Amino acid sequence: MPSVSNTVNRRRTLPTAAFTLITVWVVLLVAVGGFRLVAWPRPTWQTWILGIMPIPEALLLFGLLLLIGSAETRRGYWIPVWLFLGLLVVWNVGEVVYRWNYRDHFVLVDDLSLFPSLLTMLTRLGWFRGPLGSAAVYLVIIILMILIGGMLLRLIRAAAMVFKPSMRAVVLGIAIIIAAFFQVLIFSQETPTILLLNSIAARPVEDILERESSPSRMVFTPEQIEAAQRTFEQMENRSNYAYPGIGDGDIHLLVVESYGHTLFTNPVHRDNIRPVLGEISAKLEDEGWLVRSGFLDSPAFGGRSWLADATLITGRRMTNQRIFDGHIYTGDANLSGQMSAAGYRTVYAAPGTRRTPEDWKDYYGYDDFIIEGDFGWEGPFISFGNMSDQFLLNTVGRRYFESDEPVFLAALLVSSHVPFVRIPEYISDWDRLGDGSLYADEGIRRFNNNWLGGSEYPEGYVYSIGYVLETIAGYMERYADEDSLVVIVGDHQPRTPISEGSATSGVPVHFLSKTAATLHPLPDEFFSQGFIPSDDLPLRPMEDFPEFLNLVLKPQGALSSYLR
Repeated sequence: MPSVSNTVNRRRTLPTAAFTLITVWVVLLVAVGGFRLVAWPRPTWQTWILGIMPIPEALLLFGLLLLIGSAETRRGYWIPVWLFLGLLVVWNVGEVVYRWNYRDHFVLVDDLSLFPSLLTMLTRLGWFRGPLGSAAVYLVIIILMILIGGMLLRLIRAAAMVFKPSMRAVVLGIAIIIAAFFQVLIFSQETPTILLLNSIAARPVEDILERESSPSRMVFTPEQIEAAQRTFEQMENRSNYAYPGIGDGDIHLLVVESYGHTLFTNPVHRDNIRPVLGEISAKLEDEGWLVRSGFLDSPAFGGRSWLADATLITGRRMTNQRIFDGHIYTGDANLSGQMSAAGYRTVYAAPGTRRTPEDWKDYYGYDDFIIEGDFGWEGPFISFGNMSDQFLLNTVGRRYFESDEPVFLAALLVSSHVPFVRIPEYISDWDRLGDGSLYADEGIRRFNNNWLGGSEYPEGYVYSIGYVLETIAGYMERYADEDSLVVIVGDHQPRTPISEGSATSGVPVHFLSKTAATLHPLPDEFFSQGFIPSDDLPLRPMEDFPEFLNLVLKPQGALSSYLR
C-alpha cells in the first residue's frame, strides 16, 4: 500500500509535469511556429487549427532527448542543433513580419541582406551599411542564434525529462510518428524547415525573371534609341514632337507613399478622405486641370516601396528582392531611357534613398539623382526621408521647372510613410520654406503612433495623405505649366491594421492635364473622370503603367516601338 507522502508527491508531480509540457509547447509554438498564427495566405479558421498543431522539428528533438535520457553529452555536439534552432527562430520572426506587414514570404538570404539598411533607417546611423557595420550585425545575429537555440534545446530537454525511463520508448515512437505525419502527409508547406529551405534555395534570378515576371514592354534596341535621339535633335521647330500627346511638355511622375486602395474600401478612411479629395479636386478644376483616375495592382503591400517604384519604371513586375536586384543586369530598357531618347532631362528625386549603387545608376540612367543629402535640408528630422514633401517638391521645382528644357521627373514622396507620428503641415507661403529650418518651431503635427502600433493610426494616415495631396496641388500651381502631364500614383497599401484584412494590393493612379484630348486615349473601362475613382473600376497590373503612359504621350518614330 503506497504511503501518504508518495501519493502527495504524485499529485504534485502530475500538475508540474503538465505545466512543464504546456509551457514548453507554447514557447516553441511562438518561437519557431509563430508564422502559423498569421492568417495570410489562408482563411482564419485554418490558422487556428495550424496554430495548435505539433511542430515536427520540436517533436523530433523531443524524441531524440527521450532516447538519450539524462545522459550528459559534450556541449560541442549540440552546437549545430543550437544553430539550427536559432536559425528557425530568426526565419520565423522574419516570416511573421513579412506575412503581417507585406503579405509575402520571408526569403532568408535576400531579405536578411536588407537588415543593415533597416537599422540605418531606424537609427539614422549610416555605419550599419558599411562593411564593418554589416559584419558586426551578422556576427551578432549568429551569436544570438546559438544562444537562443541553446535555450530552446534546454526547454525541450526539460519536457523530455518529465517522462519516466519505462515510458520513453513508447513516447519516442509516438513523437516520431506524429512528426512524420504532419510534416510529410498533411502540412508539408507549413513546416518550418521546408519553408526555411525554400527561402534559402530560391531559384536563380534568371529563372525567376523568366517564369514569374511579366514580359518587359521595353523593347528598344540601342540603334532605335540612337535614331530617336537624332530625330529629336534634328527638329527645327516644335510642330513635330517626340510626344505629340503632350506637345513635349514636362512630365511629373509623383509617387505617393502608402497611397492605397483602402482609402476607398475602408469605411473609416473613405469617410475621412472624401472631403479632402473633394476640396483638392475643386481646386484643380478651378485651375483648369482635367483628371482621369483608376487603380493599379501593386506588387508590394505594406512596405518595400522600391519594388513598386521599379515596376512603374521598368514595366516588369518586381515581386521580390531577388528580381529587383537581378533586373538591373538584364539590359532591358526602362522609362528613364525612353525619356532620354525623346530629348528629356531625366530626374530621380528620392529623399528616402541614402545611397545609389553605381550598377543601379547605370541601369536606370537618370541624368540627375537627388537623394537624401542632396536637397540642402537644414530642418529637424521629421520622419522617413527626413524632410517634408513640400520642401522636396519646392526644391525640385526651382531647380528644373523654370527653364524651357523638357523634364521627366520621378519623385518618390515620403511624408505619408509609416509610422505616421510626425507629419508636416501645409505651409501656404512656399517662399517661407527656405532651408527647412522653420520646421524646428512650427509646421509639424504629432500623432500618438509608433513603429509597432498606435492609438491614432487611422487619423495619422488619412491626415498624411491629405497633406501630400494638398502639397501636390500647390506644387502644380507653381511648377506645372499648360503643357505638363502630371501623374499621381500610390506605391502600395499601408500595412495592417491600417489596411483592413480584406484589402487588395491596389493603389490609385491619376493622370492630370489641361488638355482634354491628352487624356482621351485612356480606356473608359479602367479610368473614370475626376479625382475620385469609381468604386467599380478593376485593378490593372502596375506593370501596365508604362503602356497607359504611352497611350497619353503618343510616342513617335522609334519611340513608338515601346508598345507591343
